[in-house]
Amino acid sequence: MRLLVVEPDHLFRDNLVHHLRQRCFNVCIAEDRQELIQLLNEEQIDVALLGLDGLRREGLEMLRLILDVSPKTKVILMTNPDCLQYSIDGMKIGSFDDVLVPCDVDLLCSKIRQAIAHK
Repeated sequence: MRLLVVEPDHLFRDNLVHHLRQRCFNVCIAEDRQELIQLLNEEQIDVALLGLDGLRREGLEMLRLILDVSPKTKVILMTNPDCLQYSIDGMKIGSFDDVLVPCDVDLLCSKIRQAIAHK
């Protein structure tokens, strides 16, 4: 199973990736749209964690890109309470689920497993 993290906040992303790898997830990272396109074309991504806080509208465009290029990939949006409208818009576009950050890593892992079960 391949997990993709798209998150512009380097500290949050690195901490999240560390915790996910400790739980035996195979994680790759895309820092920007260009890396995202490259990974989607080269890898089979099962679940993508997409941080909306720093990306906002660009994050929704990345969601559309993921779903267009890799329609079987389940996308979980990560957002804070100030960006809830983006999360709602993302759910309308087709994301699998969302989670408010900061979040409990075990809760996030549970959502990842649910996404995998729905593939």
